[in-house]
Amino acid sequence: MSSWRGKRNEMAQSIQNRRTPKWFFDILDVSFGTFVLDAFADESNHLCKIWYGEEYNALIHPWMNNTFANPPFELVGKAMKKAAEEQERGIYSLVLSPAGCSQNWFHNYATQGTLWMPDCRISYDLPDG
Repeated sequence: MSSWRGKRNEMAQSIQNRRTPKWFFDILDVSFGTFVLDAFADESNHLCKIWYGEEYNALIHPWMNNTFANPPFELVGKAMKKAAEEQERGIYSLVLSPAGCSQNWFHNYATQGTLWMPDCRISYDLPDG
């Protein structure tokens, strides 16, 4: 039974931590300005020259102007709150999130910025590429 639970946890983690497809990042990078920091990336999947990784918690440390953030689904609300705090410091960021119009984070933070929704469903990559 423990191996089943382990596989279930691995599957749940892979659903939480989808990678941003490079083609989609490139469109956002051109459309919204060149991103400097990939706040929720790691060595294996960063899309900017600077990234924080897990050991350098993106929710605690300051962001740089033109930060790109694709947080795990479980951290979207906290990432939106962080983006709003950074905006008060004059720091521009783009946070990818599921359309969560009924979520508190949407009403408290996402509506403070510019909302942009693609006209198609984006298929994100699995953590292993």
